[in-house]
Amino acid sequence: MPIGFFNLTGTTNAWGGGTFTSSRAITGEIVHVRLPLAGTAWTLAGSTADFTITEGLTGGTIIALTNVNAPFEYRPRKPISTDLGGTLAVSLGGSAVYDPAGIAVAGTVTMIVANCQQTIAGTAVVYYRR
Repeated sequence: MPIGFFNLTGTTNAWGGGTFTSSRAITGEIVHVRLPLAGTAWTLAGSTADFTITEGLTGGTIIALTNVNAPFEYRPRKPISTDLGGTLAVSLGGSAVYDPAGIAVAGTVTMIVANCQQTIAGTAVVYYRR
């Protein structure tokens, strides 16, 4: 399956927050989220911020990051559950086992930022499998 990408771009408000939504609906799996070094405008060197990315159709969380600094790269994945939806499947070491597929999405994608620098433009790049 081909990989595409889109940018979540915007300027934070006077309190260092903001909501940025994709310009079009996305259908596929979110496989990678990147805030490039240029994104440090949002997270000034030595400071951190909070980023939550959600899917528009259901409002489900794709990824929620707290106190992170640019540059960063994350590959959001969901833990695998049992057939009954109960206890997570675990590895021999007791850690959760994660689905290798990305997070399913159908609709716009929104990023909410908090605790960023005030009135600063920035861009996050989101990669998805079509």
